[in-house]
Amino acid sequence: LYGHNFINPKDAPFAWALLWSVYYICRAIRELPKPRFGTALGLGVALGLAMGTRVVGAAVAGEPDIANAIATLRRQKADAIVVTSGSNFVRRAAIIEHSVRNRMPTIFASPYFVSGGGLMSYGADLTENFRRAATYVDKIFKGAKPGDLPFELPSRYYLTINARTAKTLGVKIPDALRVRADKV
Repeated sequence: LYGHNFINPKDAPFAWALLWSVYYICRAIRELPKPRFGTALGLGVALGLAMGTRVVGAAVAGEPDIANAIATLRRQKADAIVVTSGSNFVRRAAIIEHSVRNRMPTIFASPYFVSGGGLMSYGADLTENFRRAATYVDKIFKGAKPGDLPFELPSRYYLTINARTAKTLGVKIPDALRVRADKV
């Protein structure tokens, strides 16, 4: 065998970022089904570094913080916003309103944001998740022990794009992405 891996000094930051990414991926897997905020943040920064992308963030404690956070991201020259799942669903309208007002392309974890005017989403279908949860409740009512039931992750993720919002933001959706989308 012959080869050089990470011999060039310029490869060292990539190797470090890749190692950091693997660490946070393993940590996130241990914390499933809901990784802690710090883990998600660390993973985002590590992956951003590994891809050579600058990652900035804004913490939002409540609805009044949304406008300021999105405006701050805009001033920091962020190219896009990634809204993770969690309690953001109740703030859906405000997040969409301020991201469109600030002309910030935003991707969400739930298609419900796209139906409300968000640009795009990539994530599991919550309706299907609730259906699967109902089967677990049924098994428990029939006598199964919750600890004996297997842990399940979503088996399918959906890409949803809002073409009207893309036009409003001046974002051209590549044909290759449009073809792969489950709903446009």
